[in-house]
Amino acid sequence: MELIIKRWILYISGVFFLSSGVSLSILADFGVSPVSALAYALSLVTGLSVGLMAFAANILYLILQDCLNKSVPWKEHAFQLILSVLFGLFINLTLAVLEFVLPPSPGLLLRVLYLICSLFVIAFGLFFLFSSKLPVLPYDGLTYAISRFFKWSVGKAKVNSDLVNVTVAAAICLSFLRQLGSIGLGTLVSAVFIGRILGLFMNIFGQGLAKWLVKTHREKPGQIFVDEQ
Repeated sequence: MELIIKRWILYISGVFFLSSGVSLSILADFGVSPVSALAYALSLVTGLSVGLMAFAANILYLILQDCLNKSVPWKEHAFQLILSVLFGLFINLTLAVLEFVLPPSPGLLLRVLYLICSLFVIAFGLFFLFSSKLPVLPYDGLTYAISRFFKWSVGKAKVNSDLVNVTVAAAICLSFLRQLGSIGLGTLVSAVFIGRILGLFMNIFGQGLAKWLVKTHREKPGQIFVDEQ
């Protein structure tokens, strides 16, 4: 029971840090990460909150998973749905708090600082999520579904799903806003560096977190992590 509680603490904390990082990237205004590109594009076009559009995008990713999977993993979908709700709520919450706390109309240097901080906060959130060994975001679930359906490596599926997500987001922004909107230099920077920072966190904190998780459980520390994407 204690192990389950610890995993849920990691899970919810990971969602919080992930959404905080997304909010920082929005405030940086250099373009968001590929994972959040579609949700932010829909928010810019519709005027609805980023959190609500993130939930809508995740529902779309769940539907696409079902189209690719031979069977529907309802239990996993339930977890992903819970994560989608939390993710959307936390994005709206953290964005509102950060907009209230941080200086309005930040200059270039401050925006660069927001972007750099967002990379580390997003990677830290992913580190907690993956370490919990609970189902990941629907977008990552879709990546695994693409990998299985096309018999691609997870890395290749990730690159292609990111490319499609960014392309669709850019097309939506160009069609309705006549600008790239959610896509920019920050999107490229996020795609290049978040995975590397995540690997750094795994190397530095992985074993320590594993020992904390398995103090009351027989599972070996090296078994707590999912395969790194």
